[in-house]
Amino acid sequence: MAEAPTILPTPLFIEEHLMLNFSLKYNKEDYLIYLFDMNDDMIKIKAKEDKNEVNYNLIKIYQTEIIINELKSKNKYFKMFDNVKECKLDLIELCKRKQIRISNIDEKELLLIVDLRTTTNNLMYISLQRVEMNDKDIILYLQKDLNDKNKNIEELNFEIREIKKNLKLKDDKIIELEKAINSIINRLDNLEKIKYLKNVEQSEETTSVLSKKILDSSNIIKNIKELTLLYEAISINSNVSFELLYNSETDGENVEKLKSVYIGVEDIIVLIKTKKNQRFGGYAHESFLDEEFQKKDLKAFLFNLDKLKIYRSKGTEHTIWNYNLDSIDFGWGTDLRLFYNFSSKKNYTNQGEDFEYNKEKFVLNGEKFFEVLYFELYKVNIK
Repeated sequence: MAEAPTILPTPLFIEEHLMLNFSLKYNKEDYLIYLFDMNDDMIKIKAKEDKNEVNYNLIKIYQTEIIINELKSKNKYFKMFDNVKECKLDLIELCKRKQIRISNIDEKELLLIVDLRTTTNNLMYISLQRVEMNDKDIILYLQKDLNDKNKNIEELNFEIREIKKNLKLKDDKIIELEKAINSIINRLDNLEKIKYLKNVEQSEETTSVLSKKILDSSNIIKNIKELTLLYEAISINSNVSFELLYNSETDGENVEKLKSVYIGVEDIIVLIKTKKNQRFGGYAHESFLDEEFQKKDLKAFLFNLDKLKIYRSKGTEHTIWNYNLDSIDFGWGTDLRLFYNFSSKKNYTNQGEDFEYNKEKFVLNGEKFFEVLYFELYKVNIK
């Protein structure tokens, strides 16, 4: 069955008065259908293959003329209309409501079916006969095509003029807005600079005091250069300070306290000094859990204080994790494993694929296993 009509925007034939044009599909081919008002009592229907054909004689055209009064006298559906005008309007509406289709096409005839839908199988058949495109049709077609193109050019020129006019107005408005915005930005910049300088002064004083406190109390960090390395690795544009949560020198090996101060806490940094005087550790932005877990942490890193080197996270699924619930674990390698019973168990480093090492081997400890001399854990505060 053919598809329902698609209403088209532009006619391809010049007649006395075009009432409606649309397309219908039949056997996967498109056909253009035109309804022309010839006079008060007549409608002409034309159909044409929707093809671009240079040789006009090869274009298939079908047409017929319908006398409305004859239609009223022969078809009970159209008898109900009072006049010819109403009949014409209703026929157009039937087409617009997609109640028309192509039933058959051959070399001589194109058969249309209109579904009147007043009773079951109330169909009207309209036969269009094959006609040749004559010289007048060709001239009219070419003239119409030329007129349409000229009209389109005029419309485009008008649109271009309007667009240019609107663009000029918008450009002027944009210039005004840019001036106003720049003025506001300059004022805000000045205010921000003043505020920033005040905050920097206060922060530097605070950071300086806190840094001195850490350097005085830590058994692992030796100088401000090492502390600054860690600060800048965590955030180069923010104020960073450390708050001591656990210290093996004073807390010993206290599993319950260790778990209570770091589990569920974001931004913690672990520092280790081994009995062979190797100093290293790890920072995690994401929090560790007291259950089996694995987390991606794009901000995490491992570090070696002796070499002043940072080893960034690759953002893999096992940046931090734990399955046995008895250690702090960085990387699936395990890149750094510090047991809760760090004095009695064999802690180790074993490089995997979760951090950037640049082909270095045993970057943290110099060897796989290590014994803890000092262990410090801090909460990182970022402002």
